[in-house]
Amino acid sequence: MIPALRDAFNADFRPERHQALLDDVNSAVGCPAGFRICETPLFLSGELAGRLLEACDRVVAQVCSEAVMARSGEAIPPAGRLRTRTLTRSSCRSTSPSARTRRATSSRGWWSSRAFPPVYCYQALAEGSYRQHHRIPGGLTAYFCGLDTASYLEALRQVVVGDCDPENVVLVDLDPVKQKTRIDFACTEAMLGVRPVCLSELVKRGRKLHYVRDGKEIPVERIFNRIVADELDRRSFEYGFRLTDDLDVTWLCHPNWYFAISKFTLPFLSGPHVPAAHFVHELESWPEDLSRYVLKPLFSFAGSGVELDVTPERLDALVDPQH
Repeated sequence: MIPALRDAFNADFRPERHQALLDDVNSAVGCPAGFRICETPLFLSGELAGRLLEACDRVVAQVCSEAVMARSGEAIPPAGRLRTRTLTRSSCRSTSPSARTRRATSSRGWWSSRAFPPVYCYQALAEGSYRQHHRIPGGLTAYFCGLDTASYLEALRQVVVGDCDPENVVLVDLDPVKQKTRIDFACTEAMLGVRPVCLSELVKRGRKLHYVRDGKEIPVERIFNRIVADELDRRSFEYGFRLTDDLDVTWLCHPNWYFAISKFTLPFLSGPHVPAAHFVHELESWPEDLSRYVLKPLFSFAGSGVELDVTPERLDALVDPQH
């Protein structure tokens, strides 16, 4: 990416500095990370960063096109469709690129696009910690579009909290204290004032939801949704209402988006940044070289159900090829 910076960082690396970083990160908000923290940041050249931003813009534009939006409802399992908001716009869109080296046989990367928030607040904590404990040149930034830490957090506050009192906004997940991303939940409370709440702790009163804080029921106006749909189904999680209830609450992001912007959108993407993908039931014949393909079920996530060794016999035997 930037060989000179990489070489300088590696030469200057000291294990004790990184241990100090880990100690600070894991104690900063009273909640340790549930995942491994890398010894080094990734150094991107301005040219590569610009190409990635351009590719992201193209992918998002296609995902949010009228053609894709017109079919997005097909991605939502009927039993999971919520009535509280319509599919008009997602406030959080994440794209995950895979960059290939010049020696790769193909110049195309692989993109995953979904409407689900990653660790937005933890990223700000990590960026500051790397700068504090490692020697990062002052001319480099971890932010895009001219933002710095303060303006980034303010933009995030406008998206997550909006015009609400932070007390009436909750970050909702299943057993938040047990999630690997719990440090981000703690950062969200520390930086934005939005408290993490377990789905089972929400109480329904008519069309309103409440949670208990300091012995008092607090009305919920806005939900910063971090629930992974397949985890909710897999665990048969119990809570005092149904997500499909008609609720007087604003979702960020609406649970339907989790399905609508997901692997379902891959067949609609085209261009130099993405490989071809197809809905199985729309293929008139199987591709000749199936070794270049993987088979993904539409209604599963986190890699479950993915098949790497695809054969014509396997495709012929699919019970629900439209899924």
